[in-house]
Amino acid sequence: PNDYSSIVRLEGEADATILEEPSCPLAGCVSSLKASNGQIYVGLSGFETGLSIYGGVSWQGFDYRNSPMDYDGVSDLAVESGTLWVGTQYDGVWSQSAGGLRHYATDDGLVSDLVASISPAESGLWVGHSPIWDGYWHRGGGASYYDGTSWQSFGFGTPLEARFVNAICEKDDGTVVFGTGYPLGNGDVLLKTGDEWLAVSGVGPVTLSNIICGTVDADGRVLLGTERTGLVMIDGDEWLIISAEDGIPSDRVLALEPTSCGMVVVSCGDVLTPQYVAGGICLLNGRDVWIPPEALVPIDSSVTAISIDESAGEWWFGTETGEIFRYSE
Repeated sequence: PNDYSSIVRLEGEADATILEEPSCPLAGCVSSLKASNGQIYVGLSGFETGLSIYGGVSWQGFDYRNSPMDYDGVSDLAVESGTLWVGTQYDGVWSQSAGGLRHYATDDGLVSDLVASISPAESGLWVGHSPIWDGYWHRGGGASYYDGTSWQSFGFGTPLEARFVNAICEKDDGTVVFGTGYPLGNGDVLLKTGDEWLAVSGVGPVTLSNIICGTVDADGRVLLGTERTGLVMIDGDEWLIISAEDGIPSDRVLALEPTSCGMVVVSCGDVLTPQYVAGGICLLNGRDVWIPPEALVPIDSSVTAISIDESAGEWWFGTETGEIFRYSE
């Protein structure tokens, strides 16, 4: 690292490192972070960005200039059973494992090559897609499911057609929860149980805005972060909204990361209108919100990605300006 300083982490004091390396494509918004086996994988969105890997000493950068991956930007990452999955903005899905590098595109069964999210499932992998602009937002969008052998698509002719699918979670009963959005419109939540679909566009009096991210906590609650209506919690059959009025920093939820102790790390972004509200980091314990003192989270830019490597005792944060923060316990 070319900048090393001692700062305060979320709880207590430790050395933390701000990692920046001009020789790697760290020039865009951090869209995804995955920490695994002492390495951190960083996906960046934007023009001429790609995948960066930090192994503890130096960075390696991969984009269309030095790898087979022909993309401009990474939308999401997943590490599952030793396989790294890379979802790209325009070039489908790539996987890297002991068996080598593989590419999956529409010819292989994906709904489209525009990937919005990647979510490991109990027995496979879900991929959410973005629709294509061709004068109308109606082509593409939806989701694809990989069972380890082949892909199944849920796009045209399904309730997911023409939607941004930015979050996919599985409930304990097997129901798949899709957090979706429409361009310039509101979002909704679609639940798939077997062949049955249910769409939910509001919780109580709140009409949902676009869903940005999602996760499942240690007790099986589904959490969905929205663009401007806070956090949606699905707790069994109960639905509720956790908003800035309930204690989270703002109603713009950008990233969610569960911890092994049952809490979920929540990142909220700045809100500019109708009045400025500063974002920040908070911890969610069930339905209770705890906001650390400002001095414990010395990150000025909005955090767009979080990953926790429990085995290494490291918490990683990526920001919308391309900075990477590591907090070591």
